[in-house]
Amino acid sequence: MKSKAPTNVYEGPSSFVGRAFSLATILARFDEGARLVTIVAPGGMGKTRVATRFATLHGAAYAAHGGGVWFCDLTDAGDVAAMCRAVASVLGVALERTTEESAVVAALGQAIARKNRVLLVLDNVEHIATAAAGVVAAWMKVAPHARILVTSRAVLGIAGEHLVPLEPLRVPEPGASREELFATEGVALFMSRAREVRPDFEVGPGELAALGDVVRATDGIPLAIELSAARVRLLGLGQIRSRLAEPLDFLVRREDRGRHSSMRRAILDSLVQLDETERACFAASSVFRGGFTLEAAESVLARPGADVLSVLEGLVARSLVRMRAEGDEARFSLFEAIHELAAEELQKRPGELDRAANRHTRWFSRFGRALAEEAAFGGAAREKLGREMDNMVAAHARALADAERAPDGDGAELALGLALALEPVVVPRGLFELRLVLLDRAIQAAQATVAGTSLPDFAAALVARGGARRELGDPKAAASDLEAGLALARARGDAALEALACMHLGEIVETLGRTVEARAHFVRGLACLGGAAGGRSRRVREAEIRACLGHALRREGELAAAEREAKRALALYREADGEDRLPRVLYETGVIALFRESYAEATACFDEALVIVRRIGDKHAEGALLSAQGILFQERGKLDEALACHARAVRLFHEIGSRHREGSALYYLGGAFLERGSPGEATKLLSRSFELMGAAGFQRYEALIAGCLASVWSDEGDPEASAEWLAKAQRAAAACESEPALQATVAIHEAHVALANASEPERARLLDEARALALGRSNDDVRFALRILLAAGRRGLAAPAEALVISDEGARFRLPGARASVDLSRRAPLRRILLALAKLRASAPGQTLPLDEIIRAGWPGERIGVDAAANRVRVALATLRKLGLREVLMTGQGGYLLDPATAVYLPPPGL
Repeated sequence: MKSKAPTNVYEGPSSFVGRAFSLATILARFDEGARLVTIVAPGGMGKTRVATRFATLHGAAYAAHGGGVWFCDLTDAGDVAAMCRAVASVLGVALERTTEESAVVAALGQAIARKNRVLLVLDNVEHIATAAAGVVAAWMKVAPHARILVTSRAVLGIAGEHLVPLEPLRVPEPGASREELFATEGVALFMSRAREVRPDFEVGPGELAALGDVVRATDGIPLAIELSAARVRLLGLGQIRSRLAEPLDFLVRREDRGRHSSMRRAILDSLVQLDETERACFAASSVFRGGFTLEAAESVLARPGADVLSVLEGLVARSLVRMRAEGDEARFSLFEAIHELAAEELQKRPGELDRAANRHTRWFSRFGRALAEEAAFGGAAREKLGREMDNMVAAHARALADAERAPDGDGAELALGLALALEPVVVPRGLFELRLVLLDRAIQAAQATVAGTSLPDFAAALVARGGARRELGDPKAAASDLEAGLALARARGDAALEALACMHLGEIVETLGRTVEARAHFVRGLACLGGAAGGRSRRVREAEIRACLGHALRREGELAAAEREAKRALALYREADGEDRLPRVLYETGVIALFRESYAEATACFDEALVIVRRIGDKHAEGALLSAQGILFQERGKLDEALACHARAVRLFHEIGSRHREGSALYYLGGAFLERGSPGEATKLLSRSFELMGAAGFQRYEALIAGCLASVWSDEGDPEASAEWLAKAQRAAAACESEPALQATVAIHEAHVALANASEPERARLLDEARALALGRSNDDVRFALRILLAAGRRGLAAPAEALVISDEGARFRLPGARASVDLSRRAPLRRILLALAKLRASAPGQTLPLDEIIRAGWPGERIGVDAAANRVRVALATLRKLGLREVLMTGQGGYLLDPATAVYLPPPGL
């Protein structure tokens, strides 16, 4: 019997999403002369869909040569005989029942050859891959014009085989915009499949983050995406997200019993093909987090008589483990659903679980300790250490658990070492809260042991925790840690650690306005380095301390001395090839140039530093540089650019949890609004800034902020508020007597306040005195105070034209620059939501309003189902954007906010 049609390929009714690159790669391989192409990937990755799509797209070309395209499903073929029967049935070849297997293979080869240029698709070959390899090789030998496309979880491993690994679909990055979100293949597939089961399915603004989280949780595996999407029939995106924490139990199609009925079934089909050694190593690989290297695997997965490299090759060949090149080495990983199944398998082997976990902890402890010093300079070492951050955090947690179980063991010592080894990664990334948790728990574990403070890394951990507490705005606790660490370092003769502790102590007291005391700490730190070992680390530490010393000298107005120290620091960094550390001293050099009004030099320094910090992902340094760049724009009269820089700095510092730096950025943002003629907005921002700085006890900034507010309230005709703020400024400035520029700034604000009741001759005298104070001090704060003094006038707290005005408890709003207001009086939920966003904008600029608080604001007291609530929020926010708030209503981390760079004015009740 003969088949009359040139193909039997059938594509399912559901839409085909993405995979353009994979389809083009398959075509390119065949065009380049390949005769066998194997699409290889784990179960659920869409191998069959890609193969049938390719066959459909190119069927006409093969049919033109008479051969056609033939699809053969080998899922149920258990051996060569069954495979041959399936292929014969598809090709219409009659087989003799008594014919030997080799003869059948040969007969089919001849039948394929007679079809000349034919495409034969062999689907799901993995379970008979070894046997099928010989058959395919025989057919290729006798049918040179035939093309064979195989889909398999395991490679065939024969000569002439060209592999096309099928990668996951692209998923959105965290924080992606709506446009970026819907441009990814993973989201496109999710939406397509969701609408198959729920045609009216839409995603509102309040659900975008949940949608991104859901698709990311699937690892971009098409089957996982489809199974998740099918759940929208009954569940909201937030519910799906929470249940994906255990993907194997959730990703199930209960009405289906086939191989794609669940992710568990798809993975188990591969697992049954493993021998005991492979299965044990697969299970043990679940102790890794975020991937692993061959070196780590050979230590953690080692078993008697097993070659770990060979075992990994087998697991990769069966698509249970992924391999990708990172830098100059291979890196292995497991998809999340596969990882969960491996962990379940390891739980069934308690002895092996303990052994693998212990090896993992110790290996990463050694790894981190060996790499930490070099990683401190950035470059490839930091990147390598950063790739293992998840593994090291997991090892740290196990070490703490070991310390709790066995206080006399080395768990606490391992935890201390791991926390310190992570410093070169968590500090540049701005992960200050994680840093504090790691150090705090390790120190507590060490204090509970007999060895306690005598543990080798204890003093270093105290100094590091002091640095973490300082960044999080707790100078008192930070100083306590640093003093204790300094004493231990001195007792042990650790000159390098003593120098580091002195530097951090100097940074704390300098921020509090005591620059003379700070310089003493820095000089003492430099003296300590005289007894430290030489080399790259010593040069970098000296550069850091000299940069700090230059900063203190700049505060005191000694710009020439400050510049000398900054240049020495810059030379030391370059000598030590410490490019990743350069931004700190480039910032300092740029600010000195800014103080001298050498704007071109300052711009060059800031631009060079920003390129570096954005490359290495240092949000902390980026925020500081953006603040400095914003000040530069302000001085040059480019207020829109200044506002954008300051607003971005506020958001960055808020994200990393550096509250005192967030307060500093808010001060500069408020100043920019004030110069743009928005005193009401400036007042809100400055008041919030003062709260943050007061909580941290940073009196220098308290003086600057309070002085500015005194000037603002004087201009607004409120002498009592002005006098109150001026008194606060004077008290704070008195604690910073070594900063003449700060004293001059407060004195200019005093003149500003005095202007309100001054006669014309007195006004002229006050203005002359203020100009003289500014001319005698090269400092941006002094010049800013003078600018607002010269621009002073009777500006009331009425909203400026460029503000978003929200009045009548949210019942009306007027867009910046608009004359007419938008009426929300009959839309109570919209009114309440907008008012809640506006109040948060006033009290905490840059902070997002979470979804649950939006629901409570919009529909107070109502009991609403999760799906209904999410839909209401989606509609409400979409409506507000349509009414004109599209450019102002932003999506942030975990919620929504009004843009900090846009002035928002809430008139007092009755106005």
